[in-house]
Amino acid sequence: MNKANSGAHLNFQAKFLMIAFLIGLFVVLLISVVSLNGLKQDYDNSFPKPADETYVLTQLRAIFFRYAANTDPNKALDINAINHVWSQYKSNISNEYSFYAFNKSLYQRIFLNKHYTRLIELETEKKAATDKIDYLIQDLADRQSGDSSDSLGVYALGDILQIKGAQIITLALKTAEIAQKISSIEYATTNEFYKSVLHALLAFALSVFIMVFMSTRLTLESIKNLNKILNLDLNEANEQLKELNTHLEQKAMALATDLRVKDAILYQQSRLASMGEAIQNIAHQWRQPLGALVLLLQTLELKSKKGTLTPELLTEKVQYGKDIAKSMSETIDTFRGFLRPDSTVTSFALDEALKDSIILMKPTFEDLNIAVECDLEERLLFVGQKSALAQIIMVFLQNAKDALISNEIVNKICYIKLKQVGEYAIITCEDNAGGMKEDVIDRVFEPYFTTKHKSSGTGVGLYIVQQLTKEVLRGEVSARNGEKGAIFELKLSLQDTQIIKVDSQDK
Repeated sequence: MNKANSGAHLNFQAKFLMIAFLIGLFVVLLISVVSLNGLKQDYDNSFPKPADETYVLTQLRAIFFRYAANTDPNKALDINAINHVWSQYKSNISNEYSFYAFNKSLYQRIFLNKHYTRLIELETEKKAATDKIDYLIQDLADRQSGDSSDSLGVYALGDILQIKGAQIITLALKTAEIAQKISSIEYATTNEFYKSVLHALLAFALSVFIMVFMSTRLTLESIKNLNKILNLDLNEANEQLKELNTHLEQKAMALATDLRVKDAILYQQSRLASMGEAIQNIAHQWRQPLGALVLLLQTLELKSKKGTLTPELLTEKVQYGKDIAKSMSETIDTFRGFLRPDSTVTSFALDEALKDSIILMKPTFEDLNIAVECDLEERLLFVGQKSALAQIIMVFLQNAKDALISNEIVNKICYIKLKQVGEYAIITCEDNAGGMKEDVIDRVFEPYFTTKHKSSGTGVGLYIVQQLTKEVLRGEVSARNGEKGAIFELKLSLQDTQIIKVDSQDK
């Protein structure tokens, strides 16, 4: 039995129990009402009725007995009294139709055929007797009033009245006897009917009890079985859910590992791109000092051959060469600080970090005639990874350079600003290349999204910027269009730093 079939079976049993209970109650109520109504009708009709009939018939006979005992030759029969008594009798014996009488008649026909036949016979005899009495009383009234056309010949009116009276007395006595017999049969019928109703009531009550008991028991068993099935299904579902959770956790861990690997690869790609840009800048920046060193060596060689190389001149030229080498060494130190993959968290001045990043891009910007305007009003200390911030600024500058070149801007300018707003340091990098399209702004930080040609852009730079900002610097990065061009904004928290304000002379 599966869960669906168990639920349907339980539903059917519950409905059957309810219907059986309602039917049982209705039948019990109906039988009880019929039985009680029958007892009341039997009490009201069966017992007082025969007594009333006998009493009225006795009054009727008494009238005729008094008339017969009167010796007055001019005596007259009290027809009005006779009509009154007889009307009262006919009113008492009139059978009004009732639901109980119909039920009892039906019961007598089906189960008490013998009693019913005898009762019909007695009712027929009784009706014949009452019809005869009714005829005789009417005849007496007509004779006494002289309206009768019938004649008994030699009999005087008094004798005729006595003869008719004797017949009425005899019929009244017979009617009373028949009424007693009918009453006895009806009493027996009532007893049988009461017993049958009582037995039927008990049988129905017992049947209802058995149905309710069995249905309740079956329902409880079904509920227990359904509960067991539901528990088994629940346990099975829990096991499946645990397995699914374990699988999802493993899959999530695998995906997280893959994402970390991909992020590391993207980071390396972005870093390699920045390294390529930095190496290009190193080569460009060293071209002039290397040329000066070559020229210095050629001068010393020429002076030596001519014999004009004095110790003073040699000392001067050697010092000049040392100054050139020192400048080149400082450039190497600046590049090394950018390229070193250092994850150490230190406290550093934001404006100095910005200046170092600008120095890295300075040779390229000078070749492309791109001016850099800085507005660094305060020196702010920030606790974090300096190399991460340098890489972010490098990406901003490279994007500004690409936008200015691709849009063929004549007066190419890049604006770098640093200011404090509350507990945050706000760094903005803006160009005057005209800005980005609205459908591009919301996607610039997506991985592999780029507006450049595939040969000149990979689309990972700004994605790495977003990851470094959130994961390493604990800040926020955003992009929007300004009046002149695109603006990239970096928001860094200064809660763990100190604000260092210096005089304008120290700047």
